[in-house]
Amino acid sequence: MHPVVVWSIGGYDVVVTSYRLMLFVSLLVVPGGALLLAARRGLPWRRYLVVLAAAAAGALVGARLLNATASTDWYLDDPERLFHFGARGFSIFGGLALGGLAGWGACRALRVEALRAADALGPSLGVGIALMRVGTFLAGSGYGTPTDLPWGVTFPAGSPAHVQQILEGGPFAALSGVQPVHPLQLYEAAAALAGAGFAWYLLQRRLPDGVAAAGLVAWYAGWRLLLHPMRAVMPGADVPDWFNPLLYAIVMVAAGGWAVARVATKRRDEAMIQPSPVIGR
Repeated sequence: MHPVVVWSIGGYDVVVTSYRLMLFVSLLVVPGGALLLAARRGLPWRRYLVVLAAAAAGALVGARLLNATASTDWYLDDPERLFHFGARGFSIFGGLALGGLAGWGACRALRVEALRAADALGPSLGVGIALMRVGTFLAGSGYGTPTDLPWGVTFPAGSPAHVQQILEGGPFAALSGVQPVHPLQLYEAAAALAGAGFAWYLLQRRLPDGVAAAGLVAWYAGWRLLLHPMRAVMPGADVPDWFNPLLYAIVMVAAGGWAVARVATKRRDEAMIQPSPVIGR
């Protein structure tokens, strides 16, 4: 856990939270990588930059709205949290949903091929998600359940994970010290990086437009579903235990099913236009 980064510049200390630093880095990496790939795929980069800006704005709003829905009491205690950019307060699938809608609307308005635009974003988006999950790890948020595995991470005394262990363990929990937990943030970062590689692989296969982006979403949703039992329940969560696993399953099946259907349709169409074999005399 390393929640704050301090730089000494010209005799002055510049203090920034690790999460905000990783957010800033991802805001450079994601559009930069997407623009490079978009240029290779023949998309108009100026219009595509506007599409990315619209998608980013939609993603921030959607991620906050879904999180506010899931943790209503936490926001009611301090409404200003709606406008903070801390490690807690964003739900990635809300961002993907509203960001995707905003990007699609911008593509329609600017006459950019939406599915090709989504594919160009896929690999760098996976890298961006990984960076954000590393940011939550450094901030000590989004941690997992206690574990005895050798790679369990022990956060410092007074960290959010330690406080939650005391609240859940009763008055004697503080005497046993901080318990190691699953580094869930790093598990998800690894899954997102692998998803970026998976999206790149799909792009090289010359599959129908949109398959690479849908593959990334299905891949990451599937891993979130598998890792969910290791996730600690954050204080203030208002949704039932089944809500997030159901959300992940729906996203995984919808995105994966759509991608498979696109590939199957292409293969069927290619088979239909194949010339008939010539029968010899």
